[in-house]
Amino acid sequence: VNGNDNTVIIEGTICREMYCHSVNKSAVSAGMVACNRKGNTRADYIPIVAAGNFSSIIKRKSVGDRIQCSGRLQTRKIVCKYKIKIVYEVVISGLLGEVS
Repeated sequence: VNGNDNTVIIEGTICREMYCHSVNKSAVSAGMVACNRKGNTRADYIPIVAAGNFSSIIKRKSVGDRIQCSGRLQTRKIVCKYKIKIVYEVVISGLLGEVS
């Protein structure tokens, strides 16, 4: 991985039920993964988005399931109660396996 790549690998627990919908006839799943910080008792909650084949795989996961996946960090703007918010999320491009 060189310095210009936008690649992340996350390992954590699905902590919000996967929300599935369709965008331009393509399946999209969105949810939240809790990732423990190394050497700390705190967790980071990372929004994840999966499309296409990854959507059909990840929508079968349940709250409490552990996953390890790779993807890219994405930012986008949304309008929320008359304000523009910036949302950060990981767009999944690979599932690295089940974690026990």
